[in-house]
Amino acid sequence: MGLNILFESRKRIRHGINLVPLINIVFLLLIFFMLSGTLVTPDKFDIELPESDQGHSQETMPIVVLIRADGTVAVNNVPILFSDLAEALKFEIDAGAVPKLMVRADASANTADVIAVLRHAKISGIEAISLATQTNTPP
Repeated sequence: MGLNILFESRKRIRHGINLVPLINIVFLLLIFFMLSGTLVTPDKFDIELPESDQGHSQETMPIVVLIRADGTVAVNNVPILFSDLAEALKFEIDAGAVPKLMVRADASANTADVIAVLRHAKISGIEAISLATQTNTPP
């Protein structure tokens, strides 16, 4: 009678760097930066805001009107005609937006255009209006 004994062979230990955790971290960082990049929406127009010594931040998100130096206007980053501004503001309020207005006008924009936007805001029923500025940087 022969004795059959099976011995397990030794398992070979692999030496080296396991790249799976590193790849997981890289993909997580990629997803994080992709999502955080979409949270900030840039303005439709390039606007250089006027400077101010004092300023307060907004608690709620108002309706944003952009005014370029050439007089073109956008409501919440959607370009519109100046004649349709009051209707667009009424539409935003009817859609559930807070009836507050933030005017982001270029520093070299015509003052008459800014006043016309304020007039259209009053026509559409908005009474809380703020002008966006940037803080002065000391020389």
